[in-house]
Amino acid sequence: MSERRKPVRKATNDYFMVYDRRIKHLVGRVLDLTADGAMMISETPIPEHVTIECKMHMPRMIGRRRYVYFDAACKWCRKNRRLGWYETGYELLNVSPEDQDLINYIIGEWSEKTQAVPIPAVLENPGSPKTEPAPQTSEAPIP
Repeated sequence: MSERRKPVRKATNDYFMVYDRRIKHLVGRVLDLTADGAMMISETPIPEHVTIECKMHMPRMIGRRRYVYFDAACKWCRKNRRLGWYETGYELLNVSPEDQDLINYIIGEWSEKTQAVPIPAVLENPGSPKTEPAPQTSEAPIP
């Protein structure tokens, strides 16, 4: 009999803000992350079964990247009555191999604060198709 175990979620104190790529609206802030899911907080509830095209802004460059792209399917949403915000669980979908490497790197970095985690080669390659260009002035600044 095989044992099914949920991956351990890794929490962050950094501000990993997630935006809807289509409407440029803030979805929420990442509280914890696994290779295939995330929990975020937001000011408004997210309906279950909604899938959002996301762009996660990282607080600093990792390799040559500032953003991670994925779709997030809402699995549950509940109000934190004590703090007044909404906590929402998402399944990550349609993650490119390069973005999955970056997510795995972030999780590893959170797990091993005392040990240097090597940046995957695909993220250091300036010719990578997902290399994020310098921000354009027409794009609103991201907090």
